[in-house]
This record gives sequence, C-alpha cells and structure tokens, in this order.
Amino acid sequence: MIYIHTLNDLNPKSVEIEVVPLLREIKNSNSLPLSEDKLKTTFSTFFISNQDLEIINKSIQEIPLATEKISELLKIDGHYEPINVSRAISMLNEVHDNLKNNNNYINDIFNFQESFIKESTSLLNAIHYSRTNNDKTLNKQKLSGIFEKILRNQTNFKFNFSDIIHEAHLTRIRDLAESLKEGFLFHITIEEELNKTPFSTIRNRIPKSELEAADLILQKVEEIKKGIETTYNLNMKMINMSIFLYTYLKFVN
Repeated sequence: MIYIHTLNDLNPKSVEIEVVPLLREIKNSNSLPLSEDKLKTTFSTFFISNQDLEIINKSIQEIPLATEKISELLKIDGHYEPINVSRAISMLNEVHDNLKNNNNYINDIFNFQESFIKESTSLLNAIHYSRTNNDKTLNKQKLSGIFEKILRNQTNFKFNFSDIIHEAHLTRIRDLAESLKEGFLFHITIEEELNKTPFSTIRNRIPKSELEAADLILQKVEEIKKGIETTYNLNMKMINMSIFLYTYLKFVN
C-alpha cells in the first residue's frame, strides 16, 4: 500500500488513491466473468491460517499466567521495584480484553474466508452482468454486507478497531518486552541511574532466584508480544483485503 500503513489510515479518500495502481494490475491480469480460482489466488494472501490462530490463542492464555507471576513479585521482599511491577500488570491487563475481542473477530473471518471467495465471485459477476439498475443495486447491497463483515463497520469505508488490537497495544507490548530486558522490574539505585550503569552489570548484585523469576516473565511477555503482533498484522491484512475487493468492484462496475 502507498498511503495506508496503519489501521486508522483507511478512509473513503485513501482507498480511492490506493485503488488506482491496483485497478491497472487487475485489468491486466483478469477477464470477465471472474473465476473463483483467480480470486482465490489474489485473496489467499490475506487468509488467516491455523498457525495464526494457535499463536493468538497461546498469547491470550499467557496473559493471566504472566500477570499472576508478576503479582507474586509484590509479595517478595527482594530487589523489585513495586511501582514498575504494578505498571507491568496494568500494561498486560490493558491488552487482554482487546486481544480476546480480536480473537473472536479473527475466528469469524477464518470461518468465512472460504465462502468469501464463492460469494464475492458470484456477486461481482452479477453486478457486471446485471440487466437492470435494480438488480445491480441489490447485488451491490449484498456485497456491502461482506465489506461490513471485514471492516466491522456499517457506515463508511473505515475499519472499526476501537475494541480490538491497534497501534497503541502494539507499542505498549513492545515497550514492555524491551523494558523487561533492561531490568524494568528491579529497583535501580540513584548512583546506577547517574552512571547509566547497564542492566548487564546490575544483574550481578541481584540474587539468581529473582533473576530467574524475571526471565520467566520476559519469556511469557515475548509469547504475548508474538500473539499481539500476529493479530495486528492480520488486522492490516483485513484492510488490504477490503481494498482489493473494492478494486474488483471498480473493475466489474
């Protein structure tokens, strides 16, 4: 895509810009009537895989396990920084509900994607070969239902991502993972702050058992990050799918 790089970039104006080069490409590689095999070749790039679902499900399962492990640190009189421990819990809790909502949406699309090809091919051909304006309008309305399903939006060409994974969650989980590598959970002395002492050196004064607990939490957060990144990438694929479908509509219309 040229202009659409985030979930919020999709709008009626940006899609019209993106369509221009895609329409040229589709005109050069397609003929009418459209075939299901041809559309499947195009749209299978955006399909959700079983592996994607497994990664997301693993991520959802890891969040309560990670928050439980982090919460246990608050009960230990060790070298941990209570404020940062609480922040880590909050950061994970913030993404949990949105990730579960996104998982429901992704599973819905996963179950729909095979019939999507058949329905889209049939409707696009019907729009092109409609004999009356009423028939064309009716078929366009049916195709609109597919756009609404993909974009979670019934009003305009925008992706409704308010209650699922978006850029803020992606940034948050990446920041948390990076911070954990730098000793986010541990208390850093003023002297260490002033001297910009690297955590690789600070680790030497922390008991092994506490380091192992923090490393286990980092492993879980990395698993969660993998699931959130996979989820976000799938959301972007849904946007791309809608743009290609709109381009095919332009082609047959």
